[in-house]
Formats: sequence, C-alpha cells, structure tokens
Amino acid sequence: MDSTDAHGPSAGSSFRFGFVAADRPLTLRDLPGWVQESFGPLDLHRHPDTRWAAASEGDAAVGLIGDPVDLNTGSADPQAISRQVAKVLSVSGLDSALRHVAYLGGRWTALLRSGDHLLVVPDFAATQSVYWHHSTDGTVLASHTHLLAEVTGAEVNKPLRTLMTQARDHGAKGTIYWPGMETPFIGEFPLLPNHALHLRTGQEPQHRRFYPFPDTDLVRDPDQAYARFRDLFLEHARLLCAGRTRMGISLTAGADSRTSLAAAAPHLPADQTWTWTYMDTTVHHEGMAADAAAARQVAQHYGLPHQIVDLRQDGLQALSSPTEFGECYKRTMKLTQQFRRLSVAYHEQLPSDLTELMSLVAEVGTGFYKRRSGTPDPDRLLHLYQPTEFSQQPLIRQAFERYAEYSGLSAVQDGPIDWHDLYYQESRIGRWASLRIQEMDLAHRVLLPFNARGIVEALGGPALEDRVQKQALHRLMADLGAPAPGA
Repeated sequence: MDSTDAHGPSAGSSFRFGFVAADRPLTLRDLPGWVQESFGPLDLHRHPDTRWAAASEGDAAVGLIGDPVDLNTGSADPQAISRQVAKVLSVSGLDSALRHVAYLGGRWTALLRSGDHLLVVPDFAATQSVYWHHSTDGTVLASHTHLLAEVTGAEVNKPLRTLMTQARDHGAKGTIYWPGMETPFIGEFPLLPNHALHLRTGQEPQHRRFYPFPDTDLVRDPDQAYARFRDLFLEHARLLCAGRTRMGISLTAGADSRTSLAAAAPHLPADQTWTWTYMDTTVHHEGMAADAAAARQVAQHYGLPHQIVDLRQDGLQALSSPTEFGECYKRTMKLTQQFRRLSVAYHEQLPSDLTELMSLVAEVGTGFYKRRSGTPDPDRLLHLYQPTEFSQQPLIRQAFERYAEYSGLSAVQDGPIDWHDLYYQESRIGRWASLRIQEMDLAHRVLLPFNARGIVEALGGPALEDRVQKQALHRLMADLGAPAPGA
C-alpha cells in the first residue's frame, strides 16, 4: 500500500480539512465528495481537501492525514515521509516510529499500526485536532467534535454547556474555552498534545503520555539553543512554503508573526502572497491602528501587499443573512466557536486556496506563563485556566480534577521541561487555539511555522529569563535583516 492524494479547494463545505474514522463501517450524512480509505481495522473518510498518504512494509503500516514535513530529511512530500516512517516502524517498532513522527513539523495526524496495535499521534501541539468516542459499537475518531457527534449520536453535555454560556456572569475574563478535557458532548474526549491514543480491537482506547521522553535533554546554553532554533525554523518555513501556489501571513507588529515572515520571505511565491491585519474598522482603537500601520510597513519592506481584513459586522454577508458558508460554519463550530467574525471575514476577503502561516505556538517555548509556582494539581490548573470566580464553579473544578488525571502532568512535573510550558501547549494551544484554527480552516488552510517539537525545544531550553522576552526571535530577525516596527 502506497498512496497520496490532494484535491482543489472546497470553501463553503462543512468540516473542511477534516476526517472521521471508525473500527466499523461508517455512513456519513450530507457530506458530498468525501473520500473513503481503509487503514487496517479503520474505515476512514476525509474531506476532499484533506491530504492522505499511506505506506506499508511487512506487518507495519502508516497513515498520515494532513500536511507533515520532515525537518531531518528536508522533505515536504507526505508520501515519501509515510514510506520512511513505515520503514522505521517495520525495522525498529512502535516506540521508534512514535519518536520519529513526534519530531515531524507541519500539521498532521499519524496512524501507526503494528499487528493489532494501532497508535493515533497528533502533531506537536495537536493543531489538527483528534477527538475520540468509545461505546459497545466500537471506537470512532474525528477531527471535529460536531462531526464525531453526528456519527456517534453523542448527546450534548447540557449542564456544562449552560454554564459555559454563563461564564461572563461568573466573572470569566479573556478567552473562554471548554475546561480541561471536556467537550460539548458526553463521551467525547480530545487527544492531547504529547499523548498517543492506543487502540486494540475490542478494547477501550488508552490515552497515554509519551513526552517528554525518558532521555529528553534540552540545550540550555542560549547561544547553542539559538543556533539550533535558527536552523530548524528556517528549514521549517521553507518546507511549509514548498509547492504552495498562494501563501498568506496574518501579520502584526508582534515578534512572532514578524519572525515567521522574515523566515518565509525568500520562499514566498512572487505575486501570490498576501499579508493582512484584521480589525473592526467601525471601532477606533489607537493601539490596533498603530499595529496595522506597523504591519503594513513590515510587509512593504519585503515588497508584499498588505490589507486590512475588516471585521465590521454590517459588512459580512454570512453574518447578516443566511449563506452557504454561514450554514457550514454553524454545522462545524456551533458549540465550539471562538471567533466567527474572523472566519467569515477570511472567507469573504481572502482566496480560498490560500495557505496561511499562522504564528501561534511560539509561546510554548518563549514562556506564556511568567509567574510560576506550585504543582499541577487541580487548584493550580484552575487558577491558570481562569483566575476568577468562574473557575470555582463545581462543574469546572470537577473538569480539572478529571483533566489532572487524564493529562498525567504530575508524572512529569520534575522533568526536563517546565510543566507550565507543557500545560500551555496541551491545554491552551491544544484545547483553545485548535478551535480557532478550525474556524480559519473553513476559509483556507492554516499551517504554523512554530509547530515543530525541535523548534520549541530549542526555544524552551534556556532559563526562563533568557527566553521570556523572545530573545531568540529578535535575534533571528536581526540576523535576517528584518525591519523593526516604526524603523
């Protein structure tokens, strides 16, 4: 078995770039054009824009969903990568194959099968989500909670859903997302970053942590760590651009997106690259206006056009009247939406066959949480989630009691990586940002230059004070001659 496939854009379709798989035959409802695959015991269906590559060697089989890249071999070819992983799996076994895919860049889900044992592995920050459901009928995996619910008939978790709609009334601030391991549906669970889902026929899946590995040892010297970050980040940016005909970067004055642009600039297709800053032009905000002006100046340095993606609600058709895209958004994100206006604006104001470089994930390595103390017990996790009255609601507390066990953070709290960084990766990126990314996927494909284990290990190796000001990012921009905002 050796195959790969990719199709043209299908903007305006539900669960774009998604998939669903089960250890029993599936019947999908109202999903025209979806492609069926067989992988061992799994019956897999994927959106026509979802890439798939598979290979086998002896009793070993590998399936890759999405857009993997191999920084070690310099390959952005999913078929070649799947063959290499299959060889590692056949010769060295599941543990070695797991480690191999764990260091792939890009955005993907890996299926590793050896005999009757099948592993489901997410990309570094689970930016291509996987949710799972198990019952007496079998096990089902899906990229979206609502797709999984459609296939399994899972019921809405009404008590928690009601509480989530009242979060602001209980003092919740900032971004609101489902707590711990909870989803809107009963019996649906996320595959967290740094974990693999172990499947065996007729058995309940096992969600197990695999990272940090027992021999994980980060580079602590800032200069050595920077050198490794630079090499890997530049290679990752190159590979993410390889073979892409239209590219775009959501650009601000911030260091993360400017670093992505600086690294990707030599590889962006001429006359087919967009940069933009999103804002609501009906609301004047001095800081946002200055941010957009700085982003435009940076884009001009590279000879790239820059535009404002306008979030003004009265100008977005899919918000003001029923549209195909609006209905697809509702079906895909109804109970998990994060930023509907942005998804609609992207759909209406940017090309649907564009690939966006989104600069999330960097803060896993540079240090999102500045004040660090305690252990990853439910009390501390609740405080990091929402340091407000909302986190003291019984349902939220119970959610984090379950999450503490499900994530196994306490087992690695004294390991080579600060548990605050792991928590940010696994909860805030893996649980919140992954939903934001799904919203953007409905408009165009999203890839993330910082989403590679080696890159974040290099960023996260030095002491917190040597990385918390994003020193490596500023150093790389200086090396590449990138302009400073306002310069």
